[in-house]
Amino acid sequence: MARKALVIERDELMVDALAYLLSGMGFEIERDFTIDSLASKCPECDLIFVEIDNPDQLNLFLEHGRDLNIPVLVSSGDYEILDTCRQNDVGNEYILKPFNISDFEKKVKGAVAMYY
Repeated sequence: MARKALVIERDELMVDALAYLLSGMGFEIERDFTIDSLASKCPECDLIFVEIDNPDQLNLFLEHGRDLNIPVLVSSGDYEILDTCRQNDVGNEYILKPFNISDFEKKVKGAVAMYY
């Protein structure tokens, strides 16, 4: 049975690219464009990729992402947002945008290795 990844990202082209990469790593992809659905969709997933690019999204993620019991890869173009996630123990791996494919794959493998 294939593992399932939830990709939460605003940019539809980026979602398509991440879905392509993750499917090549053996994941079935569930797509979403907002953090609001995180709590309802995450129990079905083996990995979450979430992009956070503003303080409102960060606050939502800090509220809803704290007690997830699955690997979470957090991405942002803002280093301070990633640092806040690290300091609050929200997420397992962190990747600053823009990132290259090999770094993304390493981060996914690292996040998954912490759980499986």
